Amino acid sequence: MKRYVLLLIGWLTLTAVHAQLILGGTVTDEQQQPLGGVKLSIQGTSASTVSLPNGTFSLPTDHSLPLLLLISRTGYRDERIKVRSGNFRAVDVQLRAEVAVPETVLTADSKATDEQPLEGVTVEKIQTRHLASSPALSPFDALQNIKGVDLLTSSFLFKSVNMRGFGSTTNGRVVQLIDGMDNRSPGLGFGFGNVAGLPDLDVETIELRPGASSAQYGPDALQGLMLTTSKSPFEYQGLSVRATLGANNFGKPGFGPKTYADYGLRYALQLGDRLAVKVNFQRLTGTDFIADDYTDRSAATRPGFFAIDASRSGLATGLAFRPNNDPNTNFEYDGVNSYGDDLSNGGAFRFPASYANTSLQNKLVTRTGYTELDLLGNQGRVFNNRANASLHYRFGSNVEASIGWYFGNGNLIETAGFRNYLPNYRRNQFRAEIKGDNFFVRVYTTQQQAEGWNIGLTARAVNNSWKSLNQWAAEVGLAYVENKVSIGDARFTANRGRYLPGSTDFNRVRDAFANTANTDSIPGTPRALGLRFRDNSQLWHYEGMYTVSALADIVEVTVGASFRQYLLESGGTLFARQPNGAEYTINETGGYVQAAKTVALGPVTVRPLVAVRYDKNQYVTGGFTPGHQ
Repeated sequence: MKRYVLLLIGWLTLTAVHAQLILGGTVTDEQQQPLGGVKLSIQGTSASTVSLPNGTFSLPTDHSLPLLLLISRTGYRDERIKVRSGNFRAVDVQLRAEVAVPETVLTADSKATDEQPLEGVTVEKIQTRHLASSPALSPFDALQNIKGVDLLTSSFLFKSVNMRGFGSTTNGRVVQLIDGMDNRSPGLGFGFGNVAGLPDLDVETIELRPGASSAQYGPDALQGLMLTTSKSPFEYQGLSVRATLGANNFGKPGFGPKTYADYGLRYALQLGDRLAVKVNFQRLTGTDFIADDYTDRSAATRPGFFAIDASRSGLATGLAFRPNNDPNTNFEYDGVNSYGDDLSNGGAFRFPASYANTSLQNKLVTRTGYTELDLLGNQGRVFNNRANASLHYRFGSNVEASIGWYFGNGNLIETAGFRNYLPNYRRNQFRAEIKGDNFFVRVYTTQQQAEGWNIGLTARAVNNSWKSLNQWAAEVGLAYVENKVSIGDARFTANRGRYLPGSTDFNRVRDAFANTANTDSIPGTPRALGLRFRDNSQLWHYEGMYTVSALADIVEVTVGASFRQYLLESGGTLFARQPNGAEYTINETGGYVQAAKTVALGPVTVRPLVAVRYDKNQYVTGGFTPGHQ
């Protein structure tokens, strides 16, 4: 209970700041028709509003004139208007239509919300208007078209963002923040991306920074930064609905094509001058891209993979491996997406050198595997639900407080050197924040339920539960030698009575291994352990930043600090426990100081910046991260 009280600290301790003047005017298009839904904000502040259907707007501020007014709307070119004492009550804005494309900008902001210290960096930025005209299925999919980004797809709902030439299906070194909250799993350490991200209709901007950002964001921000910002209910009001229907898995006889549906709804309402609320929901259903490559696996771990020249001290001179995709003639058939027949995962038997029949001496033979569809048992169906709701209150024109809830769940397949299936991933995040022009204080928590099982290990366990590898190989050898049949026929003979996919026995055994923790024995089979793992870990994060305005004329000094607490909870299935059996708690502290100064040298403006950061994990020696530009 104490933690949830902390989430409301910023909300309960605010003081009001009253506006001194009100900007007003009208927004029209090139045909002089009024434009509603246009975002208007004052540069350098958090003050903003949206135009009414008749094109008029009203924007209170306590900042003195002159001001720079920023105007934007999907499908129109952005405008900037200088507001002075002579026009602040009647600002006339005319927007011109344009076709938007993703942009690369050199920005002086390290965050779109002005929450972090300034630095000159190149940012790949996707905005609302880009997403509206993008052919991509979702904002996350649109990242694939951004320069320097490699989006690796493990399954329909699980994709990993990679930058700076690094490639990983679970890249934990790209820090992904949604409204300032870490999107990565507290325990597993990688981002779940579009599985537990924002609903698509609520995405305002996505910024990608391919360089290291460890001085401001911590020592793990080495390979890049991805910042996703949601839409403000003050600036994007009303009801929005979307529906997407489509199909995938074309060209797969006996399986595809399969349809999918994606529905979303967003509603935002401003209540008076200071209070606003929004709710979002999105649901996607469809069929995954099934792993169905059954070609013989080409891997250096295979016996005889390299051609060896004995006369040259065993030097490898090339590849000796020649794939044979026919299990009826290939003793060592190891299908890429066939599980349980793996040469390196307990799916192969080597006949001894003393075997009675010389044709099988030292011969490797692989078992018959199961396909991914066999093991999933759900025909590849996937689902994903995302939702968020938040309440916002503005104290004057430059201080805003908000509390919010973010939710995501779905089933997904995660790929590394193996395939893991998570049948019902679930995550809740709760966030409280207060921010102004030169500061922010934020508290949030991530509560996760992630349980799953390894597809390949489950296939091996099902095979061995039916018949041990040694017994199966003995029957294969007997059929091959005595009946003088092919290896395919010998496998067929040894496979009689094997658990067939979808049968009651197959489902019973698969579920026993998939639903029993890998620390517990299978009921009735004390020597066999289950395969279920879980990561129900939590994260609590407290952070803040303040820019010392009193020194602005001399140098801009920014200080920031954060505290993280990880509460690991895997029941011993992923992480070791303490000697007393309790789960580990990990505390991390960090802080930084940054100084910057903008200097005009004739037609050129330069901004030298120096930053230093210190981080300490309770189990790791603390260290400094310098930064300069």
